[in-house]
Amino acid sequence: MLLHYRLLIFQKFQGLLSRVKCCKRKRNLQPNLFAFYPTAQPSDSSASTSEVTDNTDNEPAIVISEAHMLSRPARKPGNRTFQASWKIDFPWVCYDEVNDVARCEVCTWAVQHSCVTERTLNALKHRYTCWIEGFNDWRKGRAAIRKHGSSEIHRECVSAKLNDSSRAADLVTDISVSKMKENRIALNALFDAICFLGRQGLALRGYTEENSNLVQSLKLLGKYNDTVKNWISRKTRFLSAEIQNEILESLALRVLRHEIHQVKAARLFSIISDETADVSNKEQVCICIRYVDDKFIIHESFIGLYETCETSSATLHKLIQSAITSVGLSFNDCRGQSYDGAANMSGHLSGVQARFKEMYPAMLYVHCSGHNLNLAIQDTFRNNTDAANSLATLNGVVNFIKASPKRLSMFENFRASENDFVVGGRYSALRPLCPTRWAMRFEAIDIFIKNYDTILNWLQTVATDSSMDGKSRSGARSFLLSLEKFSIFYCLNVMHMLLEKIQPAHRAIQSRSINIGRCYELIENLALSFTECLNTTEKSTFF
Repeated sequence: MLLHYRLLIFQKFQGLLSRVKCCKRKRNLQPNLFAFYPTAQPSDSSASTSEVTDNTDNEPAIVISEAHMLSRPARKPGNRTFQASWKIDFPWVCYDEVNDVARCEVCTWAVQHSCVTERTLNALKHRYTCWIEGFNDWRKGRAAIRKHGSSEIHRECVSAKLNDSSRAADLVTDISVSKMKENRIALNALFDAICFLGRQGLALRGYTEENSNLVQSLKLLGKYNDTVKNWISRKTRFLSAEIQNEILESLALRVLRHEIHQVKAARLFSIISDETADVSNKEQVCICIRYVDDKFIIHESFIGLYETCETSSATLHKLIQSAITSVGLSFNDCRGQSYDGAANMSGHLSGVQARFKEMYPAMLYVHCSGHNLNLAIQDTFRNNTDAANSLATLNGVVNFIKASPKRLSMFENFRASENDFVVGGRYSALRPLCPTRWAMRFEAIDIFIKNYDTILNWLQTVATDSSMDGKSRSGARSFLLSLEKFSIFYCLNVMHMLLEKIQPAHRAIQSRSINIGRCYELIENLALSFTECLNTTEKSTFF
């Protein structure tokens, strides 16, 4: 009886053992199939199933379908899994179904080929090791993949792999290519809008981002392009102030590189520099390069404005030297330098020109001809008391009229009623004197003389108008007495005659195409015209 029970127990144990061995073979069969079919897909061929028979144990055959071969390992109910959509959105993700882990194919490739910097390799082997050995925290799956894809380490690996043309196509899918094209169209629109606003001298930003010139320009472009319209409505639009400044800087560098390329092609060049204060009362140094191309055409290229806190010769010398060398030009190819007549620039002992000439003897210094002519006019008029008083009176009258909107409106109505001097169907506006360029004062003197009678009559009206305030009446009376003097009228006409001859020469001297021979010819002709004016009938006609 005992032997019978032992035989039954042994048979049950043997049946249980055979079922365990069958399950083990079934479980171990799947990895081998995946090793042979790493990217197997369900096919429509007739061989949709295969039979595996083990005759050793004389057990029934196990039928395994391809769908079963590609299934994931069994998991406990409720466990999260890798999503197929992650592979579509992030084509660089590689899923290992055997070990149920995800890896970054790009970073793994970079580590295997050691094609990135040592710092990146160390980061991948320590901080980002989960993307090499395997990531399986599916609760944070999409967020973790997105974070890794935007990391600097991953981007460096992508750049390294893109340089390998044989594997570049593995990084993108059709969806990614489509997104890249759309983003490129939107980025081109952004660059075009910034170029347009910069070319027109308009501000990019406003009180709010939505009301800025840049956003409104993009919205206008979006009316005629759905891609730009969809892009401008996104949250991430690359329109921050930092990105705008970066784009402007990139555009400026592109223009500068083009100009410097032209200068290097010509090889020899000269420097033009001057300093002035901007609207924020900060000193800015302007630097230009003048050169002649192979067709003997003269060019002047603006290099940039450089802020400086001092205007000493040593500071300006160091600033100009740094600006020229920073753009890749050599002072050994410089053959000239031109500045104004200030002591810190043109001083023959310690001026900027003397410092450069000591280091590079071939840099010939030329005092700016336009500035020289301006100084000659300035000294001539300032040393004559009557001429200085006439200019002060003219400027005072113009400022008196324009300082008050009420007085300006009264003057315009008064002049319209007298049908005074008209240019191109419009009344010419009175102009104040240019504070620096004396040759440019011709337009202000010309308009003032042509409106001389109207100004006298208007001042007489204001001086006797009881409805005007006392300050306006007294000011009008004072200017009226000055303009009625013969010396004022005479000096204004003499200066008008002189500046009428000087202005064309002054403008020609400041042109880009001017050369030293043409400049000398203009000055000689100007001096000759003054001599002839004193010795011909023009003198008797004028006086």
